Amino acid sequence: MELTFRFKMVYFQYIVKENRPVCLELYLQILERNFKIVADFEWYLLQHKPEPEKQRVQLLWVFDHRKRMGEVEIQWMKEEIEKVRTDEV
Repeated sequence: MELTFRFKMVYFQYIVKENRPVCLELYLQILERNFKIVADFEWYLLQHKPEPEKQRVQLLWVFDHRKRMGEVEIQWMKEEIEKVRTDEV
């Protein structure tokens, strides 16, 4: 999904201005949903501590990275939506 979005961004200027916020908001929803999935799985691992421990620790490390990247992407998207709404793009 992310790769598809990146390709679409190349042609974003050709989207009717009124539709641009809608496109970005839809992608924001995807980012937020993905973030929640990772956070929920991370919570599960922390609560239930499944074995093997090495694998659990590695997954938590990966989830931490994914959540941090997700936070940055979500914040960036919110800022872009605001720019599009105020016609700064």
